[in-house]
Amino acid sequence: MTNQILCVPQRGIGDLVHTLPLIHSLRAAFRESKIVIPVVDKRQENDSQEMENLFEGILSFSYRQINEDLEKRRLELYKSKDFPERYSLEADKRLVFEKEMYDYYLDGEEYSLAVVLRKFRIENLNCPVQLTLHNLDRVEREHIVDRNLRFMDVLKKPKLLDFSFGIKRNERSAAVPKFPKDYVVFFLERWKTN
Repeated sequence: MTNQILCVPQRGIGDLVHTLPLIHSLRAAFRESKIVIPVVDKRQENDSQEMENLFEGILSFSYRQINEDLEKRRLELYKSKDFPERYSLEADKRLVFEKEMYDYYLDGEEYSLAVVLRKFRIENLNCPVQLTLHNLDRVEREHIVDRNLRFMDVLKKPKLLDFSFGIKRNERSAAVPKFPKDYVVFFLERWKTN
C-alpha cells in the first residue's frame, strides 16, 4: 500500500487555505505520508501552478491530463455562479458532476487514506479508509475550518490550528511569492523582538 494521503478540498484557493489546518494535522499525525491534492480542471491547474512554491514541503499537487469533455461540462455548470438563484438551483447537478469527475480522474489510484471534503465517495479508489462529509455529524453555524478539523476527531488524532505556508522566513525578504490575480493574502506571524 502506498504511503500517500489523498485530500480533496473544494477547488478554490480560499477553500484550500481553509483546509491548511487539516493538512497540517494530517502531516503531523502521519509523518511518513505525502499529502496529495488532485488537480482536475484548468482553472485549478493554473492557480495551483502559480502557488506551488507556497505549499512546498506541505503538500503536493497531482496534475491530471484534463479531459476536454469534462472541462466543457464543468464550465457550463459553473458559469451561472454570478446568478445566485440559478447557481443554488443547480447545486445538485454540480455535486453529481463533481462525483463523476473525481471518479473518472482517480479511477484505480491507490492511497493509504482519503479525506474527501464532499458529500460523496470516490468509488473506484483503491484505499482502505475513505472519509467524506457523511462521516461528520452536522453542526449548525460551524466555520469550515472547524468542520474540516473534525475529520481528525474521526481519525482520533490531534488537531493543529496551523495556517502556515511552506515559505521559510528568510525567503520572504528575498522574493515575493506569486499569487493568482485578484487575491489578497495576509501572512500572520509573531515576530520575535529583542
